[in-house]
Amino acid sequence: MEVFKMKYRLFLVIFLSSILNILLGTFLQISNESIGWLVLYSGLFEAGVFLLTNKGFAVQIKEADIQNRFKFIFRKTIWFQILLLIFLMIKLYLGLDARLILFYGHIFIVFNALVYLLSSSRVSLKKNKLSS
Repeated sequence: MEVFKMKYRLFLVIFLSSILNILLGTFLQISNESIGWLVLYSGLFEAGVFLLTNKGFAVQIKEADIQNRFKFIFRKTIWFQILLLIFLMIKLYLGLDARLILFYGHIFIVFNALVYLLSSSRVSLKKNKLSS
C-alpha cells in the first residue's frame, strides 16, 4: 500500500508541474513542440529524482512527517525562491525572449516539485556525523 501511495505522489507531482509548464508556455505563446519537450524532460528528471531518493531505504514516513519535512525544506529555501521570483519578474518587465522566461519559470516549478518529492521521500534530512 505504501508503494502505491509513493507512486501516486510521483504522478501527482509530475502532472501538476506539467500542467503549470503547459499553462506558462501557452501564456507566453511558445510552440506546442517546445512545451512538449520541456514537459517530457522535466517529468523524466522528476521521476529519476524520485527513484534515486526512494531506492534502498526501508524507513516508512507518515503524512504528518511529510508535512513537517516540507515545511522544513520550504523554510530553508524560501530566500532562493523569492530571489528566483524577483529575477523572473525583472525578466518579464524587461521583455526578454519568451523561451528564456519559460525556462526560468520552469526552474521555479521544478524546484518546488523537487522540494515536495524530497519531503515525501525516504531520505534522512539529518546530518550524519562522521566518526574520526
